[in-house]
Amino acid sequence: MGEDKVILVRNKIESFLRNKYGLILIGILLFSFIIRIVYFLKTYNQPMWWDEAEYFSIAKSMLGIVPYEYPIQRPVLFPLLIALFYSFTHSEAFVRFMVVLLPSVGCVFMTYLVGKSLYNKRVGLIASFIMSVFWVLMFNTFRVHTDALALLFGLLAVYFFWEGYVKKKDTKYLVLMGLFIALGFLVRLSTALIIMIVLIYLLLTDKFKFVTEKKVWYSGGIFILLLLPYLIWNYFKFGNFLAFFSGYVGTQEFAQKAVKPFAWQVFSYFKLYTQDLFFYLFLIGLVILLIDLILGFDILIKKGDRRLKAHLFTFLLIAFPTIYFTFIERSAGEPRWLMLIAPGMFFVIGLALIQIYKFVKKYNKTIALVAVLVLVALGGYSELKYSGFIINNKIESYLPVKLTGLFIKDNSLESDIVLSHSVPQNTYYSERKTVGVIEPSSEFEEKIKQLKPRYLVLSVFEIHSEEVLSYPEKYQSILKPVQAYFADAEQTQPVLVVYGFTGYEF
Repeated sequence: MGEDKVILVRNKIESFLRNKYGLILIGILLFSFIIRIVYFLKTYNQPMWWDEAEYFSIAKSMLGIVPYEYPIQRPVLFPLLIALFYSFTHSEAFVRFMVVLLPSVGCVFMTYLVGKSLYNKRVGLIASFIMSVFWVLMFNTFRVHTDALALLFGLLAVYFFWEGYVKKKDTKYLVLMGLFIALGFLVRLSTALIIMIVLIYLLLTDKFKFVTEKKVWYSGGIFILLLLPYLIWNYFKFGNFLAFFSGYVGTQEFAQKAVKPFAWQVFSYFKLYTQDLFFYLFLIGLVILLIDLILGFDILIKKGDRRLKAHLFTFLLIAFPTIYFTFIERSAGEPRWLMLIAPGMFFVIGLALIQIYKFVKKYNKTIALVAVLVLVALGGYSELKYSGFIINNKIESYLPVKLTGLFIKDNSLESDIVLSHSVPQNTYYSERKTVGVIEPSSEFEEKIKQLKPRYLVLSVFEIHSEEVLSYPEKYQSILKPVQAYFADAEQTQPVLVVYGFTGYEF
């Protein structure tokens, strides 16, 4: 039996390699991996931003290396993975490779599988190529952010939903869907938007029939089962099973969001994501998709046409996160926040390119193929060029903050305390307990006597009140500059100054 399985797998691999689509996919994945390795070698040691350093500081805290208060809103899986991989080698580069770069390549592959499952191999290949050069994913591949891993889990969940429910394959597909939605949620809470997308899709296509499907309940069961340890941990850690929702839901949060204006700038992300050429192709594809949906809506509801179902799901994949961030969250945040809409957008671009191919093919097949390849190449070049620009432009951002942390690590005891608004970065690099700068001055004086810190760090990289900025002059008898970093070679524009405490009496 074991030998039969080996032969079956070998035959599948040989068949895949003989298939032109399989070879193109391998080419896209290799291209994706190579360009990521090229930038990885340039960026693996770049200074960390706030979120990155916070995940690493949490991980170091889990390993007992440094004290760091766990932020209530951070899901637990990402820092757990960082702690796991960091424990093997204590290598920041290794962690970056495992938790960000590999998932980024995984997103390219899963974009193909989802596009192929929803539509066909051609749509999948076009979408996966665009994902391979998509500048938002590329940039965040070299930042220790949750987005690539969350998107990977989200795409896996969508794939197993479509295969298991729509294509009516084995129950295990729906179980895997529940598994990956849970994992995505434990990495990034916004992965839960997929649950709403699936529910809206099911209500529109099956009404409430899905409620009677056992495999749907299995999916929900595995989702809840995987979340239970996290919920219980939240209860014992923060006194509330749903503590992680703090700042997202609740009477106060809803009241704050209700008075905010709608975040219309979210719609600008459609062009921002796709630059110029791909944006126009997206608009063409969107028109095609909407016309098909409107004209065939009765067929979709009554007969369940597979292509129309794919159109509906793709539309929801784009529309629901857009609506959520525009009208409910009312914040555009950063481009990476809405990365869930990117695969749907790329499927739509694929639909547009296939229609262009079919139209031109009537006159000349070769010209049709060349036209599509040129459009894909030009659009891909635009994405890749912008990726390179923004990655290179940000490599040295926050460098003084990193250097400060390393300076403090070399010039302090493990028991020393540092005052700095760059709490996670300084904690990670210095491996010293770091506390935010206290204000007003009356509380500052009391805390200084209590904490007896070694250093005070002030910089342009975080927001400081005028009162805090006056501390060095006000307390010059006990604060002396010991290190500084400047914006200019003449050293006339300080961007960060480290002050050492010479005493604690005022």
